[in-house]
Amino acid sequence: MTSLRRAAAAASLVLALVAGCQNKKPPEATAPGAPTAERVAAARAAYEAKGGMYVGVVDDANERFAAVSGIETSAAKKGDTFTFIDINSNTAINHGTLSDTSAAGRLIVEYDPKGERAPRGGDLCVKLK
Repeated sequence: MTSLRRAAAAASLVLALVAGCQNKKPPEATAPGAPTAERVAAARAAYEAKGGMYVGVVDDANERFAAVSGIETSAAKKGDTFTFIDINSNTAINHGTLSDTSAAGRLIVEYDPKGERAPRGGDLCVKLK
């Protein structure tokens, strides 16, 4: 029963990320549009080819958490450190720690609100192995 409650809580968090928690800040004037799926896949493949790291993609984010897919939940534990990478500039834009995992298999990473910028859909999320 405890695991069912945890799964329900994680699902609620993901729903909040995806459906209801939108950033109230105005969009950045210099923020480029979301990268294409092909560009994200190419950037992800380039990082994976370097080896020694797990590479995922930010699906969505709010003012505190980012939902990341593409990294097996078994590859991370609560408190592990992650780096968010903007594929347009190929630079690290923020860091965070694993807060939880969702029932859908996503990692819920709490990022630093004082980072260069908040993660957004299409950014990469990497963790050293």
